[in-house]
Amino acid sequence: MEGGSLNFLWRPYNLYAKIDHFYGIQALEANDGFTGAQAFLNVVESILNLTYLYLASQPTNYNINKVNLLGFSAALLTFNKTALYWLNEFFSGMNHTGHNSIFDFVLLWVIPNGLWIVVPGLILVTLGRDLCGQLGRTKAD
Repeated sequence: MEGGSLNFLWRPYNLYAKIDHFYGIQALEANDGFTGAQAFLNVVESILNLTYLYLASQPTNYNINKVNLLGFSAALLTFNKTALYWLNEFFSGMNHTGHNSIFDFVLLWVIPNGLWIVVPGLILVTLGRDLCGQLGRTKAD
């Protein structure tokens, strides 16, 4: 947090904490558990993503369909977690971001957070098509 002993490492985060109070002192003081729960899922998601990247980079030691299912699952977790984050904000009446101007909201919240929907969504479409194609094949193929 701003003013903390390690804040020099996270200085750009100070601006985001002012844009989105979920990540600011307000949520910390309110003992809001959403941010901590999301951080925990970020760790799970990162482990899945790194495992996928490692397995997908191996020549032929692993069944690529199983590896793609892992990648699909990781992307789905990211997509759903971000959708929940957006929906939580919407259904709370913009409790954590409603204080922003529309310009700041779009530029500093919608666009950066939108990438966490668009990129995993594209991965879901790509890996989903591949997985569905594999499901449609029989052993005779």
